[in-house]
Amino acid sequence: GKPRLIIALPEALARIQAGLLELLPNPPMSVDNLDSMDVDSVCTGGEPLPFDAVPTPLEAVAPEYLAASTPRYRERNRLANASNREYLVLHHARSLAAAGRTSQARQLLEELDRAAPSEPPLRPGVAAALAELELEAGNAAAASRWAGMAVEALDQEAWRLRARTWLIQVRALRAQGELAAAGREAVALDQWASEHPEFAFIGVLARLADAELAAAAGQRERAMDLYAQAQAGAEAWGVPADVALVALSHAQALIAFGAAEQASDVAGRVL
Repeated sequence: GKPRLIIALPEALARIQAGLLELLPNPPMSVDNLDSMDVDSVCTGGEPLPFDAVPTPLEAVAPEYLAASTPRYRERNRLANASNREYLVLHHARSLAAAGRTSQARQLLEELDRAAPSEPPLRPGVAAALAELELEAGNAAAASRWAGMAVEALDQEAWRLRARTWLIQVRALRAQGELAAAGREAVALDQWASEHPEFAFIGVLARLADAELAAAAGQRERAMDLYAQAQAGAEAWGVPADVALVALSHAQALIAFGAAEQASDVAGRVL
């Protein structure tokens, strides 16, 4: 750690400072906070801990806290939390892609994969992110390839990412004009959804994939029925981003069918 100059504040001045700070809209300090500092916030010792936990002496972990600003600690922490780093990098890449900086996002994902190679050659989370990025960039063939790898490799615990990537796979195949292959993937997604009714989100995306294929085939009545099922499922699931995902696709299909007013109504439900 680095030495810091600490100047003791007399209690009288501390109370004046706390009294002024608590008048702010979002007070960072109050007189009550100051009073609470007079009371120890640790156990007196001797009491049994839940789950037979064994207490750790402060002396054993305090050096880690104090050294948190050193380069050596940051490097060790980065390696020890590789999954956290991957999560943050994936979100950074998605943010770059959303800002139109596709090449930078792709480079970031490729660097992430090279930093910790594994089997299969590309980690599933990275492959899923690349699939989404490539589809948004209009590279349907690349998106289909990455999505296929991710769907195959992702385990059941990553059911949400797997379902979303499976939808990307269907969309990428449809964008390439491979409707038969897209249909087979949609059927497989349907089957997986039926095996896991406890995860309603999978069923929502399965209905959405079927609706988009029906719309692409010009089957308006069937498409609208499937969209209604997907929308109802998303609203029951209750995640705003999922409701918006279905509503956007539904509105786009209505516009393609020449029903702009209905599309406006659907979009307005999530605004």
